[in-house]
Amino acid sequence: CYSVKSWAHGMVARSTDGGRTWARMGRPVNLQLTPRGDTPKRQVFNGVGVTHRGTLLLIRTDQYTRLHPSGKYDPVLHSDVYVTRSTDGGHTWSAVKLNAHVEGSGGNVTRIARLADDVMAILMPVFPQATANNPVPKSERYDRTYMWTSRDDGVTWQRSERPITLYGCE
Repeated sequence: CYSVKSWAHGMVARSTDGGRTWARMGRPVNLQLTPRGDTPKRQVFNGVGVTHRGTLLLIRTDQYTRLHPSGKYDPVLHSDVYVTRSTDGGHTWSAVKLNAHVEGSGGNVTRIARLADDVMAILMPVFPQATANNPVPKSERYDRTYMWTSRDDGVTWQRSERPITLYGCE
């Protein structure tokens, strides 16, 4: 997965010869999901996977600000994590916000796995999200890795109740 114009759009490419050559799949993924009035800061493709049924999954994090942040724990920095899906080989895409009810978000190192019984899994580190009235104490400034699972080809996701590890995903 790559972006030819930073925030403009992303493309998915695939290789059938061990990575010697690559061919574009489908159409660009629309990545312009930063809320109106906010400023894009960084957009990262965190993971790529294929479900048991052949659906393409792209995990990405969109970071944006309303002011000038000093770091990922700054209350003006916001991150949204999306699972972007294509059921037609990349011709059309839909996005599901993964962190709608998460205390923060992350995704710098994200892994997608196919489990038994058509279950898909995402392993992703999450960091606490500060707010203007609730700064993150220094003692809590570390990632917690959670596992999300989907039993419906990546349409909906459930997060593990507790982190599976602390300080990252690798």
